Amino acid sequence: MLPRKERVMLYTAVPRLFRSTYIGYVYEISQKFPFILLAERLDPESEKALQNKKWFPYLEKVVRIDQYTGKKRGKWESHRYFSRLAKKIIEEYKPDIVMGGSIVNAFEKYLFRYAQLSKATTVAIQAGFQPSSWEQYDFRYYLLYRDTPKNLKRTIFIREVKLLFTKLQIHLNELIDYWIFPLLLGTYPFFNKSIIKLGANSWVREFDYSVVFSDKEVSVEKTMGRPNKNIFKLSHPLLRESRKIFENAYGIAPVNAKHKRIKNITIMIDVNTYGHRRDNFRYISENDYLKSRIATINMISSILSDQRIFIKPHPTTKSNNFLFLKEYFEKYARNVSIVDPAEPADKYITLSDIVVGFPTPSTTLMTTMYQNPNKIIIYIDLHKEFTGDEFRRYPVINTIENMQQLKHLLLDIKNGRYKQKSLLLPKYKYKSAIDILDEVVKIRKIPKK
Repeated sequence: MLPRKERVMLYTAVPRLFRSTYIGYVYEISQKFPFILLAERLDPESEKALQNKKWFPYLEKVVRIDQYTGKKRGKWESHRYFSRLAKKIIEEYKPDIVMGGSIVNAFEKYLFRYAQLSKATTVAIQAGFQPSSWEQYDFRYYLLYRDTPKNLKRTIFIREVKLLFTKLQIHLNELIDYWIFPLLLGTYPFFNKSIIKLGANSWVREFDYSVVFSDKEVSVEKTMGRPNKNIFKLSHPLLRESRKIFENAYGIAPVNAKHKRIKNITIMIDVNTYGHRRDNFRYISENDYLKSRIATINMISSILSDQRIFIKPHPTTKSNNFLFLKEYFEKYARNVSIVDPAEPADKYITLSDIVVGFPTPSTTLMTTMYQNPNKIIIYIDLHKEFTGDEFRRYPVINTIENMQQLKHLLLDIKNGRYKQKSLLLPKYKYKSAIDILDEVVKIRKIPKK
């Protein structure tokens, strides 16, 4: 089959999202369209897979960006370097469609800016879990920033003064990042919502279209200002024909494979060590966090005593926190092993019968239910945390809010009474990323080269 004329470019940004989602898009699109992949340093299995021309027939080139995995740069140097790199890439490869997942840091901001200036069509892809309200998530991060354990030791007056200066510093940094640096580099500002109230997030402004997993994400996009006609709904790559590449590259079992009990449990630990209640925003201390997690892990290991437990910290866990977690959990919890935070989460999902997570909701548990519907997924929200109830929209995920609930669930699992819930999926008009790109080409009337 001859390739299409329109060239597609995709930037993967955070490396772990390539393995969990983006590789499915690359696999599908490169079957039909000439494809340029912009990537960070990927894991060895992903790098090896991308060299297989049978899997990616029209993948023309993989360009290393190294924004997340390369040399650390200061703010101005980062803007200057990545703006030049983005402009050079757009001018050299002349893509017709540019895809990606976010515009958080310098490279993606300028990549999609120069793509639009070159008249390319830009498409945002949902790569992981998306909250039902970005405003709630913004407020959550504000609370975490305000109520750090260090800040809480200060007097209320000092805390309020410090918070005022912190707010001013945040706004000043945004003014520099979104306005001053772009103007100095010869382009117009990035209109960020928190600087000037334009009623539309910069996410909406920098992408022509978006691709999301469900109706819930469609409604979120609409509240951000994107027209309904510019939103496409497409299932996760693990639920499409693109699942083949996950099976071939990472050894994930076929969806219809007979499930064998492995007698392993993986517990995902979030990077945050404190939080807030959702009813009154009351502070949940580090000590309360640790106590509840230890109690939970000990109950799991006590009732399911024949299971081995892996504790998988979030990839962004700092080395000193990892060492503390390793010492603490291995000292106070039974039958557990702390694994390297940098290891791929899907490796331990594959190794386990049961996957457990704590707030806040993350991509990992969502990926688990798509990777293997036979896995038992448990989400434990003992403190009823702010934004901690997001997984209630997925019935296949068992949400637990107290230790008695957890005990009953574990005993049901042990005694064979647990009934696996079915993964309920909406109806999808589009079957693959190629269907959506065909539609985009038709709508935008991209000229043939």
